[in-house]
Amino acid sequence: MRSAARLPLLLCLSVALVASSATAAGAEFRRPVPASPKQRATVPKRTPITFKVRDSFIPGPGRTVWVIVSDSKRVRKDGTLKKHLDFGRAKRVRRGSKTFRYVAKFFDFPAFYMNRPGRYYWQPYRIDCRRRDCRVEGRIRTFYIGP
Repeated sequence: MRSAARLPLLLCLSVALVASSATAAGAEFRRPVPASPKQRATVPKRTPITFKVRDSFIPGPGRTVWVIVSDSKRVRKDGTLKKHLDFGRAKRVRRGSKTFRYVAKFFDFPAFYMNRPGRYYWQPYRIDCRRRDCRVEGRIRTFYIGP
């Protein structure tokens, strides 16, 4: 009789554990979200650009979000931008934060993309080798370098 009373309790506990682990696993495989510059934003020419990314993956030491800047929207087989004009590591804004920031270095020569008006693309991604291709890429965003 005692074991019959425990059965519903054990069933409820096991359902609660499965549900909580499923939500935690779902958060791990969410893609990084590009926050700034916004879609189709115009950035002044000859100024360093700050890229901001939100990533809801459970914070831990050594976690890195990468940012790719390109003048082409073509992607590789793994889903990241194919041509790199700029590439950098976004660092956490503060400890335990889910917001990452990458400030692109500015170089003062005419061929550098921050000195050339036009349309550019950027994409954040992080490494997670529990997936098939190890890269969890975010959406590709467009921004413009203004005159």
